[in-house]
Amino acid sequence: MKYASLNELEDATTEVIHLLVDEAYQGIVRPEQVIDQLQGQGPSYQPFLFFYMRALWKGQGTQNERGRGLTQVAAEGKTLVEDFGDLAVELFAEYDRPLLMEFLRSSQSYAFEKASQVCEARHYIPELVHLLSKTGQTKRALFLIIDKLGDVSQAISFAKEQNDPDLWNDLLDYGMDKPRFIRGLLEEVGTAINPITLVRRIPEGLEIEGLRDGIGRMIREYEIQFSISEGVARVLRGEVAMGMDTLRAGQKKGVKFEVVHDRDGDVEVY
Repeated sequence: MKYASLNELEDATTEVIHLLVDEAYQGIVRPEQVIDQLQGQGPSYQPFLFFYMRALWKGQGTQNERGRGLTQVAAEGKTLVEDFGDLAVELFAEYDRPLLMEFLRSSQSYAFEKASQVCEARHYIPELVHLLSKTGQTKRALFLIIDKLGDVSQAISFAKEQNDPDLWNDLLDYGMDKPRFIRGLLEEVGTAINPITLVRRIPEGLEIEGLRDGIGRMIREYEIQFSISEGVARVLRGEVAMGMDTLRAGQKKGVKFEVVHDRDGDVEVY
């Protein structure tokens, strides 16, 4: 076992892991019992703990209990894993990074600070960006995208998602001395920023390859958006005018009613 690869260990234990998952769903052997025993065996048993937690999360038993679908079984498994959120973060970070991001996005059961420490220690920047934005630390998340990933497109997408004017100012402040960054802004920012505001902040004399094309594209997008907005406004004005005409016509019409005399001579109007 000491020299076996992760794949070899997985192949050797798949059937046992899936049986344990079935028993967890049935309430025969609870997850805490399995986890306590595996943790008690020391670090060398950590891969098996990962196999078990992953199988629980994905609903990977030997069968779907009593004909239930995989989606329902997986949902129950996720609920079981929620009780061990911090452990799941550590295991998924060690053995299955895509699953880690899935868990971070869909779960609320882990400690954000501890998860951030795990991701920071491993230099998992996209995961750390997600955690920071989830806890309101958007400025730090933005600068991680810029400094660590150097991804202009992702920085712009992130700023658009947050829709925070201060974040856009931070983005512009950072990028105004970097030609590649400015060009990316011109090409991808769309209508999120006023073109005049962006162009005015470009330092005089800074050489930017493709500057003219970038400005042209940004202005065209802005004009298209303005044209669409103007068209929608015209349609709405027309609909409002038609509605008002209908209302006025209705108000001018007489109201037909019938006077009914009852036996006692009272008059009721309907």
